[in-house]
Amino acid sequence: MERISPAEANDEVKDEKHSGSWLAVAGGIGRYSRIAEIKLQAHFVTTIRVPGPVNSVVVGDPALFQVEHSEHEPELVFVKALTNEPAVSNLLISTTRGRQISFLLVTRGGGYTNSSKVDFLLRYQPSGGFLVEPDASRSLW
Repeated sequence: MERISPAEANDEVKDEKHSGSWLAVAGGIGRYSRIAEIKLQAHFVTTIRVPGPVNSVVVGDPALFQVEHSEHEPELVFVKALTNEPAVSNLLISTTRGRQISFLLVTRGGGYTNSSKVDFLLRYQPSGGFLVEPDASRSLW
């Protein structure tokens, strides 16, 4: 992972709402894509729907953020801030189709107010491309 500024990145990464350093992952030679930021608040749960069944979830700081996944809802991941203080960590979701999805978890702290921004439900969809993923239920032989 490499830190880049909006000026160093291509047009897809530029976002006027954000300032300071950005976290980015390599998306190919000379191409970067921004890691999606999820806004959380203590006492609220955020649900993330991903394309395909989830294999595993890992959070950078489990003392600050709780992450759950159930085999009964294979495409859903639930995230909750465990602190009323400002906190930041990362979340990595791995799917059974071999996709790794990375998020930046952010809670501003201070409790909920009418001006608080909380992401309650997110549907992750990868940007378009030419990759055709194999169907895990079909055999090549």
